[in-house]
Order: sequence, then structure tokens, then C-alpha cells
Amino acid sequence: MTGQRPAGHQDERIQEAKINGWSGEIEGLNVSLEAASRKLVSLDRMRDRQPTGPVNLGIPIITT
Repeated sequence: MTGQRPAGHQDERIQEAKINGWSGEIEGLNVSLEAASRKLVSLDRMRDRQPTGPVNLGIPIITT
């Protein structure tokens, strides 16, 4: 998933804003799209750092 743009209609919304001359909307949509892309990269990196095997939770100590 790394490097992919977020799914959805964001590109279509940007194109519509360009056609209608909504420069403020274009800027806002581009900012959102860039932030979503950065978040996806961050999530990919976090997933890659996770251990792949079972997690040792230790042996519980039961006191009576």
C-alpha cells in the first residue's frame, strides 16, 4: 500500500473544483489528500515494525 493515494472520490472532487474554478476548495482537497497519503505511509511503517510472531504475555500469578 505504500505510496498509494487514498481511495475514494478525492480526485474527482478536485477535478470538479478545477472545472468550477473553486480555488479554495482545490487547495483544501489537496491538503486533505496529502495528509491522508502521509497517514497511509505512517501506518505502513508502523505495520512493518510490528513483531510477526506471538506476543509473550507472561504467566499470570494467581494469589489466594
